[in-house]
Amino acid sequence: MVRPGGVLQDLATPFWHWGQFYENVIRTVLNGGWVRDKSGTDGRAVNYWWGMNSGVMDVLLSRELPPDVNHLAQILRSGVTSGMIDPFHCRITAQDGSVKNSGRHGLDLEQIAHMDYLCDAVDGHIPEYDELADIAKPMYRMQGIHRDLLPVEEGGRAVKILAIADEECKALWDYFTPDKLEGSRLIIACGDLSRHYLEYLATMAPMPVLYVHGNHDESYDLLPPQGVICIDDEVYVHNGLRVAGLGGSCRYHTGAWQFTEAEMKNGSTACGKIDRHGGVDILVTHAPLHGYGDMTDLPHRGFTAFSTLLDRYHPQYMLHGHIHLNYGASIPREHTYGTTRIVNCFERVYLDVDAPAPSPGTACLPGCWATISRAAIGRPPGCRTVPGRAMLAPTFQTFSLQGELFL
Repeated sequence: MVRPGGVLQDLATPFWHWGQFYENVIRTVLNGGWVRDKSGTDGRAVNYWWGMNSGVMDVLLSRELPPDVNHLAQILRSGVTSGMIDPFHCRITAQDGSVKNSGRHGLDLEQIAHMDYLCDAVDGHIPEYDELADIAKPMYRMQGIHRDLLPVEEGGRAVKILAIADEECKALWDYFTPDKLEGSRLIIACGDLSRHYLEYLATMAPMPVLYVHGNHDESYDLLPPQGVICIDDEVYVHNGLRVAGLGGSCRYHTGAWQFTEAEMKNGSTACGKIDRHGGVDILVTHAPLHGYGDMTDLPHRGFTAFSTLLDRYHPQYMLHGHIHLNYGASIPREHTYGTTRIVNCFERVYLDVDAPAPSPGTACLPGCWATISRAAIGRPPGCRTVPGRAMLAPTFQTFSLQGELFL
């Protein structure tokens, strides 16, 4: 609706119930209804499709709607939800005059998913990629139906990353505005953050949100944050940028995400996965490297095992948390180890990373379904183990709000 002065007023907006979505997915997996053979050849899961009748999505109507129009919209919504009305079982003509459906039948799911036209009764046009706002372009590259036709992003171009850890940033949560994410292409969380905070960022940010566990994140084992991607003991590739994760801290008492030096060194399968990706650009940890930003007491001591990865792969960055900068004014934000910048990501920090050109066929979180988390091994007596966690936690954690699931 156009208000006086030419101001556009939204009359309705789609709304997704992500909690219901995840519940439906997990129930489908557990009851044997998930069919892997129907996954896309490009690695994207396409074997879920739910409409309004599933409770996954709905339409929110504006209070500005006139009462009679609102009543009609409610009738249409009820008809679509019950299946009595098929909005695609009619003659559909595109703006260019071509007939997309004769009206003798409806559209199948593939035709609906690939609608790249507007009907002849609609004013305006679908913007080209170059017309999109900068903040929307990463979303299109992830899920646009013609994303395969886009030129590959040039290697060597700086990618802006938002890294967070340990303390929720009020500017990003209580006082969030979209400009605070402008230009960012990836959010990386280094542990010990509220799952509600991560879910909020995943909802508001048109980009992937990655995380590793901190030593205080045991609650994630029972209720992982939704819409974000766990990269513990995994390699995630985003537009050619290779990100590896190793969460947890030095063991100072029993805890699911606390490890001895030997467990951190020998319990990870990260090296093999990094080798398969030809190296790593960003190493994400919760604890720091010993001697580079850690403290002398055991709870805040870093791992010497990380030096093996830095010596072998020379990543551009090592990002960590665990050491709060408000512990003391003399705690530095950054250190240097060889060619690697080590950054303490307490609260938030913005970084520019040189991204290599993406490799053809590179997939995110390869083999995640079968991978058993490093947190399930090396637990001391009395440490709680969650039955089935090794399978179910990756199930939740590999989803993102952009609808990408790599099996």
